[in-house]
Amino acid sequence: MYPYLEALQNTWLSALIRDTKWSYPAIEVVHLFGIVTMLGTMLAFDLRLMNVWLSRWPVSLVMNRLLPWTWTAFAVMIASGTALFISDPLRFYYNVSFRIKLVLIVLAGLNAIVFQVTAFRTMGRWDLSVDTPRGAKAAGFLSIVLWFGVVAAGRWIAFV
Repeated sequence: MYPYLEALQNTWLSALIRDTKWSYPAIEVVHLFGIVTMLGTMLAFDLRLMNVWLSRWPVSLVMNRLLPWTWTAFAVMIASGTALFISDPLRFYYNVSFRIKLVLIVLAGLNAIVFQVTAFRTMGRWDLSVDTPRGAKAAGFLSIVLWFGVVAAGRWIAFV
């Protein structure tokens, strides 16, 4: 893996992001806006799944209103995170916090997939109900834990 990361680090794009005074901080600000937007929308949806907030609203309504924002913010995070990685791939790749962050992102994705193939398939039966099934509540809770873990691990990247 080292030769590929070294080659990436020696590209003009990596040098531009790393060595230009404004580019890395600007990309980081975009990354943070993506994080804040995604976490805000996901937190609202997950709290609805857990019956903590917006419990009088149908889950499908909350989902349809928030998930487009969530996916857009996720795309912004992936694009800006990739640019940040390109700036210094060797440092990031060997950073334990960065690896933990990636593992947590994968786990959050798996949690979403499990929700999609289990509780989501029966949403027609419980969508209008104030109380959601245990599986939906568990998926919401796990989503919150995993994404806050992603943020914490991401923040620790600078200190490891």
